[in-house]
Amino acid sequence: MICVYYTKYVLNDHENKYQKEHRIGLSLLDYGLKKMNVDLSEKDILLTDTGKPYLKNAKDLYFNISHCDGWVVCAISNQEVGIDVERVGYMSDGMVKKVLSENEAQSIDQNLFYRFWTLKESYLKWCGQGFYKDPRMVEFEIFEDDVRCLTDDVYCASKRMDRDCLLAITMKERDDIKYESYEKKMDGFNSELFD
Repeated sequence: MICVYYTKYVLNDHENKYQKEHRIGLSLLDYGLKKMNVDLSEKDILLTDTGKPYLKNAKDLYFNISHCDGWVVCAISNQEVGIDVERVGYMSDGMVKKVLSENEAQSIDQNLFYRFWTLKESYLKWCGQGFYKDPRMVEFEIFEDDVRCLTDDVYCASKRMDRDCLLAITMKERDDIKYESYEKKMDGFNSELFD
């Protein structure tokens, strides 16, 4: 099973956006791992050569964190996983040319562009390449309720989090996905563990 923990947040005056998102992402990871009876400290998180984080002492657990304005998500799984969350926003011709293949760019609209974007970023995070790999080299077909990766034999899922926010997950083997809101649990997190 893949567990996806998510929360919304508000950036208060004088808060650093990156630091807040980083702290919330770690709190989501900590919460999910505690449910699996795994204790976490920031020293337990290492990075691959391409910057993908992994757990040093939990070889059979994988995680991935993503954030955008107002949202933070964390996926925890027993297989490699990539996750991305994005707010639907401005879409320029330059963005389309930088992210989408020629086939994908045909008849594109703003919502479909961001659905492709989240799928591509979750795939690139899953394979550990991030944007070291050209996102146009990863192609998807999107149907109303289904997604198919044309580049690799992987399973991808796409979900609308709210009116203007999309989430995508990539994994090798299809698995059940459990979504859990973390909003009411933020107060109990000991952020000093990660300062």
